[in-house]
This record gives sequence, C-alpha cells and structure tokens, in this order.
Amino acid sequence: MSLLIRRNPVRDMVAFQSAVDRLFEDAFRSLESTTPDNVLAIDVHESESAYMLLANVPGIAPSDLEITVHDGVLSISGELKAPEAKEGIRVHIQERPFGKFTRTIKLPRTIDTDKVEARFEHGMLLVTLPKVADAQPRQISVKAN
Repeated sequence: MSLLIRRNPVRDMVAFQSAVDRLFEDAFRSLESTTPDNVLAIDVHESESAYMLLANVPGIAPSDLEITVHDGVLSISGELKAPEAKEGIRVHIQERPFGKFTRTIKLPRTIDTDKVEARFEHGMLLVTLPKVADAQPRQISVKAN
C-alpha cells in the first residue's frame, strides 16, 4: 500500500523560519553578559613581578570603596547610590545598576600581601598585587671555566 503525503509549502517555510530564529537566538545568547549587576566585573593581568586587577567603577568616589586583604582573600566593596527621584519626572528606562556590590578573589600564595596597592583614576580602579621574590623569575648566569 502506498501512502500519499500532501506537501504544504507554507508549513515548511514556517518551520524553517522557526529553526533560523532559534539559531540566531542561541548565537546571540552566548554574547550576553553573565555578570550580575551587583558583582564588580574585573580584568586581571600578570607581569613577571605582579598581578594587576582592573575594574571600572564610574560614579563612585574613591572614599566609597573598601579594599581589604585578609587570609589570602582580596575583597572590594562599595555602593553606587541611585540618583534621587525628582518630582514630576517619570523614568521610562533605567538600565544602569545601583546599590551595593562586593567582589572577593582568592589570591595565590605568591602574592606579597603587605605590598598590595590600590590606585583610582578617572573611574578606573587599579589594584597592584606584587609577587613575593621567590615567585619571580630570575636570570641564571652561565659561567665558563
């Protein structure tokens, strides 16, 4: 017995369009930020002598940042205060994050915690985490007899 199936080009086009939509949604979903608004996003770079932690903290005064090193853990916390609501003004879109934030990072044992320094310039926080002398590479000279 043979079976006759009627083709429906409209249904096929809708199914194809749906598959393409899913493909694009999945591709762009991976580009979305996975950092929650209340977590400080950081970059960490390394040189031979130190690690450098960089964080953008626009709108925050240096005095409103608290940086501590305790038991091999670096903690950075602060608060970005929301602007006061003005009478007669309605907010339509508010995407900028406000409120308290904290970021803690477990430091490698190669950090000299007594020499950690923090600088703040133009809304950028730079924390320098120097390595202990034993962890730094050293050049060995070759002697000839």
